[in-house]
Amino acid sequence: MLDFIKERIALIMLLIAGDSISLIAFIKAPEIRTECTSLAAAISLLLMLIISLSVLYLLGPMAGKKKFMAGIIGVCLLLWAGFIFFCLRFTHINSSYGKIGYPKSASPAGSEDSTIVGGCAYTPEAQREVDSYNKNGRTLTTAALLSDFNYETGKIWNEASRDCARNKIIIAFSIMMVFLVAGITLTYEFIALAKKTST
Repeated sequence: MLDFIKERIALIMLLIAGDSISLIAFIKAPEIRTECTSLAAAISLLLMLIISLSVLYLLGPMAGKKKFMAGIIGVCLLLWAGFIFFCLRFTHINSSYGKIGYPKSASPAGSEDSTIVGGCAYTPEAQREVDSYNKNGRTLTTAALLSDFNYETGKIWNEASRDCARNKIIIAFSIMMVFLVAGITLTYEFIALAKKTST
């Protein structure tokens, strides 16, 4: 049982924070990266253990039945389709709110460019400026908006708006991880069951 848990933990950490296939690399803003890593690890480990133990001890006796095996294949396909859908959703939300460039000349440390999380809605002052650009048929980029407000993020998004954006990214990332981990785990357990019944 200890080896079983170690194997699952190693796989989860490889998925979340591995060197070559790290999903946490999609989170560019350092302010939410640690929270995303911790939440994803906790959710993933719990889900992986529940699915694996359920398949091993509750569903294992039904492994030889064709309808049961076809049902598992159907669930696996649904999980992978869900992962693709929520991966695209996460990518859209992350690109919209979580990849705001903050130049080094304006960062408090002044040492390197950074990425910050924006907000769900602008402050009234920032919205007026965006609207005035839109009226003239021009688009005001976030970089230009930051520059116009002397890189003071509080003048562009209030804290509640930034919390809204952070929560959207974290929730979208967690849901994507749930479908990925469930898909991988069930697929792995299905292959293990198929091998067991064929021998």
